[in-house]
Amino acid sequence: MANTLIYLVDDDDLYLKTAVHNLSQNKSFTIKTFTTGEDVLKALSKKPDVIILDYFLDSEKPNAMSGIKVLQEIKQIAPDVEVIMLSGQEDIDVAVNSVKYGAVDYVVKNKSAFIRVQNDIKRVTKTKAKDKDQESFKKFARTMIIFLIFLVIFLILYLIDETLFGLIPSPGEVPPPVEEIPLH
Repeated sequence: MANTLIYLVDDDDLYLKTAVHNLSQNKSFTIKTFTTGEDVLKALSKKPDVIILDYFLDSEKPNAMSGIKVLQEIKQIAPDVEVIMLSGQEDIDVAVNSVKYGAVDYVVKNKSAFIRVQNDIKRVTKTKAKDKDQESFKKFARTMIIFLIFLVIFLILYLIDETLFGLIPSPGEVPPPVEEIPLH
């Protein structure tokens, strides 16, 4: 199984450590942690497969970017990176805003949060792998179609003129001898 790069962003150190502990049980996950949205935005040059983002990133540091603002920036910089929004809030408006701005899911920080996040990560990685396979197949199909078009054109030209308009010798025609060039 391919390694999955996960960025985990939370300003609560205790929750961050707990999340890393739980998620690192899956050996195919490589986890990088960030305590601010600003830091994760700087690290987007190495695109992660999934970002797990706390909704209230400004709870510990009031001047920090909020999770929604970070989500909006991520989607502008790297729209294909999937984001799972985390929050201690069971507020439907928070969940709706998260999905509205591009989060693939909204997970409430409770007993089942880590199981749900792991299931989301598996779903995201399977979908990405499926999309990649489909793109590879489309590329192969386009190549085959182009090859077949050239083959059909060649066959039509051959049927019109067996010599392909003088490019190849006629059947039964002996090609002229190659003149030897003396070497001095």
